[in-house]
Amino acid sequence: MQIIKSTQYLKKLQIIMEYIAKDNLSRALKFRKSLDDEIDNNIINMPFKYRKSI
Repeated sequence: MQIIKSTQYLKKLQIIMEYIAKDNLSRALKFRKSLDDEIDNNIINMPFKYRKSI
């Protein structure tokens, strides 16, 4: 399965990371890594759990 991250997703993620980085840069990086891990693990193992609504 291939996960495509849209430009809108990346822009919003960047805004969130910049906000977290104001307080602590390492936490912002940890947040992104944990989010990517959750996406990779949960969606690949259970692809129909988060299917697009009609």
